[in-house]
Amino acid sequence: MNNENLKKVKKKRIQSPKSQRYWVIDVFAFLTCFAAMFGLGAVSFDNILKSTQFFIVFAFAGFLFSLILVLVLFSILPEFKVYEKNSKYVSTSLIFIGLTMLVPEISAFTNDKLSSTAECSDYLIERKSSGGRRTKAHWLYVTINGKEERIELYKPKWERYKENGLISLCIARGFLGFEFIRISNK
Repeated sequence: MNNENLKKVKKKRIQSPKSQRYWVIDVFAFLTCFAAMFGLGAVSFDNILKSTQFFIVFAFAGFLFSLILVLVLFSILPEFKVYEKNSKYVSTSLIFIGLTMLVPEISAFTNDKLSSTAECSDYLIERKSSGGRRTKAHWLYVTINGKEERIELYKPKWERYKENGLISLCIARGFLGFEFIRISNK
C-alpha cells in the first residue's frame, strides 16, 4: 500500500459516520460545563441559609441525574460507549462535571425567584468584609437565629452600611424549601 492510499484509509477512519454521529452529545457536554462555569458568578449561595446543605443536596441530585443520563445514552446508543472509550470519556466526564455544578445553580435561582412572602426585621451588623484581588465580593455578617450568616452585596449597597449598625433583612422560604435572605428596600 503506498503512502497516498494509507492517508486515505486514515482519513476515512477519522471521519467515520459513527464518530461524527455524536457531535450533538459532545456539544451538549461542553455547553453544560461552560454554563456551570459561568453560572457560578451569577448565582450567590451566600444568601441561602444552610447553603452548604443546599449545595450538597443539589450537587448530589445533579450527579445522579448525570449518571442516569449517561447510562441511558450507553443503553440506547451502544456504539456511544466505544466512541467514548476511544475519546477517553471526555463527553461523559464533562456531563458529570457540568450537571453536578449546574443543577445547584439552577436550584438556587429557582429557590430565590419562585419564593413565598418574607418576614422582615432589623439585624445588627457584626462586621463587614470584602474580597481581595481575585474576588470583588462584599459581605456583611449578621447573627440570625444564633448563627453568624454572611450576606453578599454589591459595593454601592455595601458602602451604605456601617459595622454595629442595623440592616433590615427579609427571610423568605424558597420554592425548594430552603430559606434565604433578601435585603429590604426600606
